[in-house]
Amino acid sequence: MSQILTLEIAQQLVHDDPIEADGYSSITEAAAEVLAQREGPLSLSGLTSLSDTAAQALAQHEGWRLDLSGLTSLSDTAAQALAQHEGELWLGGLTSMSDEPGHIALATKLVTQEHQEVDADDADDADDADDADDADDAD
Repeated sequence: MSQILTLEIAQQLVHDDPIEADGYSSITEAAAEVLAQREGPLSLSGLTSLSDTAAQALAQHEGWRLDLSGLTSLSDTAAQALAQHEGELWLGGLTSMSDEPGHIALATKLVTQEHQEVDADDADDADDADDADDADDAD
């Protein structure tokens, strides 16, 4: 059953820290506007659809993380809006992107954004692999 995150629900959630509203599959524009005003992390990973106007509202979110990892697709307009989000954007559920300008802008943001959660062991392993590649190239 589809759960819609409405303005009334958003007004209750806005007092939570962090906001984790993962049980909703869609969000109204009014609810997106209310939640975007919060500065903390915002998790909406249950969303499976996002209107262009809701994306534009969420893009204004000033928190360090916006999790929309349940989305599998975005319109070009929504992608362009989300590319403007200043914090970290989680969109791991996207299955494809087009060569339209909004999707290109979003892809650029996703590739260049800093990931704040890096396992130190993984980083060391990556450095070791790079060092081994450099040694091979020197031969």
